[in-house]
Amino acid sequence: MKPMITIEELAEMLKVSPPTIYRMLEKGELPFAIKIQGSWCFKDEDIMSWLESQKMECKK
Repeated sequence: MKPMITIEELAEMLKVSPPTIYRMLEKGELPFAIKIQGSWCFKDEDIMSWLESQKMECKK
């Protein structure tokens, strides 16, 4: 994966729409995002760490 992830790429990864990503950002539910040339981006390592922290243990 590349070092920076766009809103659209993150939406695809999470299987949600880009507007959902914007709402999650507004609510502080996602890791820190940065704006590069007018577009919001996320550091790949931040997203991967966040995804790991969101895992729930499946009940057997």
